[in-house]
Amino acid sequence: MVSLRSARTAAIAAGCLLFCVSASVWAANVWRERTELEQYWVGSQWRDSTSDTTSYETVGGMPIAVSHTTNTPPNGLINDLLTTTEYDSQFETTQQLQRSYDRAQGVWDDTIFGTKWTRLKDAAKRDTVTETQTWDNATTRWYKSRRTTTHYTAGGYADTIIEAVWDTAGGVGKWLNTTRTANTYDAGNRVVLTTVDGWDKTNQRWTKNMRTAYVYNARGLVVSDTAAVWDTSSGAGKYLYTILRLYQYDGADNDTTRITKSYSQALDDFLNVIRDTYVYDANRNLTVWTNYRWTKDPLDNGLWLATRRETNTYNASSKILTTTWQNYDSTGTKWNNETLEEWVYDGNGNAQTETFSFWDTTLATDAWVFSRKLNWTYIQINVGIRYALTSSAVAGGRAAVMVNAHGVVVSGLKNLKVTVFDMAGREVVALVAGKGVPAIAWNYTDTHGLRVSAGNYLMKVSAPGFASAYKIGVCR
Repeated sequence: MVSLRSARTAAIAAGCLLFCVSASVWAANVWRERTELEQYWVGSQWRDSTSDTTSYETVGGMPIAVSHTTNTPPNGLINDLLTTTEYDSQFETTQQLQRSYDRAQGVWDDTIFGTKWTRLKDAAKRDTVTETQTWDNATTRWYKSRRTTTHYTAGGYADTIIEAVWDTAGGVGKWLNTTRTANTYDAGNRVVLTTVDGWDKTNQRWTKNMRTAYVYNARGLVVSDTAAVWDTSSGAGKYLYTILRLYQYDGADNDTTRITKSYSQALDDFLNVIRDTYVYDANRNLTVWTNYRWTKDPLDNGLWLATRRETNTYNASSKILTTTWQNYDSTGTKWNNETLEEWVYDGNGNAQTETFSFWDTTLATDAWVFSRKLNWTYIQINVGIRYALTSSAVAGGRAAVMVNAHGVVVSGLKNLKVTVFDMAGREVVALVAGKGVPAIAWNYTDTHGLRVSAGNYLMKVSAPGFASAYKIGVCR
C-alpha cells in the first residue's frame, strides 16, 4: 500500500515559528485519484483489463467520491458497473447504489445491488444505532438488513456493541440479536478485556462465546493478549484458552516481535507456533518482516524456522518504492524470490504506477517477469473548509490558541480534540485531551512522534458545540 506519510526531510529549529489564525476558513489544492487502469502482461506487452473512474463533488468544502465507474474488455474498455455514493453533512455514507450497463440500449440499468445506512447519534455526535438496508430488484424496495447498537462509557469509549439482523421468520419482521461485544477498560482507558457473546434464539438469552484479555507495559503498549472460548464439553461451562500472543517493542515503540502460542490442554501450557519479526528504518518505515514457524531439529530440539519474508525500500519522502516477497528454502538454507512490487510517483508525489512481477525459474536465467500493473491519474481540487460555532452547549465559548517554540497550545474548552492536516489534506496527527482537561498541545510531531517538515498546516479544533480551523506555519 502506498505510504501517505509526509516528507520529513528537515528538522524544525525552535527559534523560527510563524503562525496565523485564519478566519475559520482554510483553502488548499488537494489531489484525488481520478482513474485506475489495471493491465496484464500478455505476449510481451501490456494489455488493458479493467479501468475505474471516480467523480467527486464538494460537500462542506471537502471533495468526496460520488460515483465510481468500472469498465472492462473485450473490444476496448466499455462500461460495466457504476457505483454512486451519497453522504450526509458529516461526510458519512448514507447510500451506495450499483448499476450495470445495458450495452444493447446504451443506458445504465436499474440497480443490481444497493446499500443504505441510517445513523442515530448522541449529543456528542457518536453513532449509537446504525441500521443497514439492502435493495431488492424483484420488489424494487429497500429492506432492513443489519443493525449495530453502541453504548459508551462516561469517558466516551464504546463498552457494548450489539449486532442484529432483520428476521422475517413467521411473517413478522423484527430485529434478531446475533452477537454482543463488551469491552472493559482500565484507568488509562485501555481495553483490558473483550468478551463476545452469542444470542440463543430458542431461550432468548445471551450465551458466552469467547473473550480476549490484554496486558500493557508502562508505556501503554500491549505486551500480550490471551484468547479463550467458552467450553461446555465437560458439562460445566468454562473458558478454555486457545491463543496467546506476545509483543516486544524497541525504544521508539515500534512493534519488533510478535509470538503466537497455541494452548495445549494435555500439557496445560502454551506452545510456540508462529513468530513475526519487524525491522524499521530511521523514519519508522517497515523495511523487513520475517515469519517463522516453530519446529524441531533432528535431535528433537525446538527451533524457529524462517518461512516467508517481506522487504521494503522507500524514497526520501518515506513513500514505498519496492516490496519483495520471498520464501525460505529450508533444504538449501536460502531465500527464494516470489513476487516484486514496484511503485513510481509523479512530480506531485502521487503514485503513478504499481507493477507486480513474479520470479520465473523456468527461464535459462532466473529473472523477474511482469505480471500485472496498476496505473493512476489524478485531479487537483481546490477546497475551502469553513468551521463555525454552533448553537449548542458552549455557545459563546472560545478556544485560546498560543504558539511558541515548543508547540501549539489550545485551551479553554473541555473535551478538546485537535486534528492536524498537511496542505494536501492528509492527516498528520489526531490528539484528544484527557478527561476533564481543558487544554491540549501539539508539539510539531506526527502520529509516529517524528518532527514534521517545515511548511503550512491546518489545525482543526473541536469540542462539543464548537469547531474552528487555524492555519499554522512552521519553518526551519
